[in-house]
Amino acid sequence: MENATLVPVNFRISQQAHIMLNELTDMASRETGRTMVPALFWDEEYDEIKKEMVVRGIALGCYYRDEVPTRLLQVIDGITLIFAVSPKQALHFNGREIDYRDSRRFFFTD
Repeated sequence: MENATLVPVNFRISQQAHIMLNELTDMASRETGRTMVPALFWDEEYDEIKKEMVVRGIALGCYYRDEVPTRLLQVIDGITLIFAVSPKQALHFNGREIDYRDSRRFFFTD
């Protein structure tokens, strides 16, 4: 994490996604007994059998806040988070809004 590069946040978060990020982060903090910070990723991998890229999209993780370099924390729409993507992966998020609905996952609304 010390060698990670800051990729500036380039997206918006809907009200529902904001609520869920807070709830999930609070739950993780209670379960671990330590303050957590959410991290948004881009989940994709190359399938060697099918010989194609499998894209799952937006993924959520959490890190212990006291183990994250302050320079990697960003505030977007009132949420402090880590945007844990490469510059190339950040293009998927550019100018879009992340939402959360009954599907129990984060997705782009536009």
